[in-house]
Amino acid sequence: VRDRDFRTAVAHFETLAEADVPDAQYNLAVLLRAGRGRPQNHVEALYWSALSLLGGGDYAAEMVDDLLDALPTRAREDVIARLLARLTAQVEAGKITAPRQLARVYAELMVEPDAQMAYIWFSICYALGQNDCAEGRDDMADEIKAEDLIGVQAQANETFAALSFPPVVGPKADPVP
Repeated sequence: VRDRDFRTAVAHFETLAEADVPDAQYNLAVLLRAGRGRPQNHVEALYWSALSLLGGGDYAAEMVDDLLDALPTRAREDVIARLLARLTAQVEAGKITAPRQLARVYAELMVEPDAQMAYIWFSICYALGQNDCAEGRDDMADEIKAEDLIGVQAQANETFAALSFPPVVGPKADPVP
């Protein structure tokens, strides 16, 4: 980028973005949004900036918001479908960070937020030991009718049971008497 060789920069950022490096995802989105190194592409810029945001790149929030507002609903839905497919595949592969990211797509990026799906994935995230998912889970529970919550919890348990995440490695606990 400093050398103004934007085509090469896009290629390098794309390789790193595919490897889930949030800074590279954001930088790729910036270039695609501006049309540097490749023709301007707001749909791809949304995809990569959203992945950056979901991966912890909070600096991508403004770009994501701007692009969500600017794109037509159909284009936004297509990006969401790609995000869901990518993150679902990562969950199935046992990537420990994917449930939180999936929950955030359902809670924050959907055209119409899906509180039940967000609740399920925040619950799984919390069950995997990621304490910061409790707030999202509880916020989503507030959006679900009380009579539906038990069924959603059952669905979260079924989904969790079907997943294969590596065991948490930590200090050995004393055996329970």
